[in-house]
Amino acid sequence: MAANLGAVHGADVRTRAGAHIRSFVEFSARRPELSRLMLQEGKVGGERMAWVVDRYARPHYEILLGLLRELQDEGIALGFEPEQFYFLLIGAGATIFAAAPECRRLSGKDPSSPAMVEAQVRVVVDLLLGRSTESGRRDPEMG
Repeated sequence: MAANLGAVHGADVRTRAGAHIRSFVEFSARRPELSRLMLQEGKVGGERMAWVVDRYARPHYEILLGLLRELQDEGIALGFEPEQFYFLLIGAGATIFAAAPECRRLSGKDPSSPAMVEAQVRVVVDLLLGRSTESGRRDPEMG
């Protein structure tokens, strides 16, 4: 994810935040087991949870905190507290992939298909940053 942020270094904050969200959603689609692990450890607490949070989740959280402050300075993402922004991203960006069998059973669609991943990126960006002109396009394959 850091590499993707580096690719948009110097861009406006909405573009940088959108790139971060895209990276997270795409990563979650490729590695749904991480979301499952984080949810399990987050429910239990203890030393393993503390280690995983401090080593992996906290750096992501800190990046998002900085982006959220900049977004709010620009009048974007108003009203979000940092933990709300973070957990909305985690839930909206990863759950569909972590619960892929349930998604397939409910909808008959494969959440890891390229079209579904791209649709999820657009939905999560719109949810967290507000609808952009570009994200307003609908993929006919997605309905």
